[in-house]
Amino acid sequence: MKGKAFAALGIVLLLATVAEAQIGREHQRRSWYIGFGLGSGEGWRTDDGESKSFDEWFDLFNMNPTKMTFNFKVGATLTPNLLVGFDITALRAQASRTVMGADVSVAFQINNYDGMVTFFPTGEGFFIRGGLGLASFVTEIDTPIGSDSETVTGFGIVFGGGYAFWLLKSFNLTLNADYSLQSYGEGDGPDSSRFLNIYLGFDWY
Repeated sequence: MKGKAFAALGIVLLLATVAEAQIGREHQRRSWYIGFGLGSGEGWRTDDGESKSFDEWFDLFNMNPTKMTFNFKVGATLTPNLLVGFDITALRAQASRTVMGADVSVAFQINNYDGMVTFFPTGEGFFIRGGLGLASFVTEIDTPIGSDSETVTGFGIVFGGGYAFWLLKSFNLTLNADYSLQSYGEGDGPDSSRFLNIYLGFDWY
């Protein structure tokens, strides 16, 4: 317990030192930005008009999925308030269990490839964002007697917001929440899907 307390205190002191070092320095955005984020969320898939969450789908297999999200972004800074770029975001839910002595695994993954606009009303801190682009839904099943993977593609829309903590001259630590909708064409996968993504971002401007 003491070790954890000292570690937490060390982190607080380190952040305070960094913050003090930045006092008097002007925050500055360059003409481009890049960043990534890691987190979790919840997904839903709709088949024949019936929508179920990923948790409900995995319950059918008596499985409890692990859900993780990843985001990558890159783009241009048009003004101190407006950024335009490209985002890749993925939500993956995966679980496995032993059936009659053999391992069986199931995974769902939603991928978004979006043109993105991010707007900071005051230039820093709170922001909102939205985008449009391509989407895909991947279903994977792995059993001792064989594996199968199916992918359907379509289009999607995303909107969200968050708050950026400006820690260094060109570095932001961000708290983000995005909600996205996807629609797919005909195929063996879902008709549509959606997911909520809550994640921590690391952005360089």
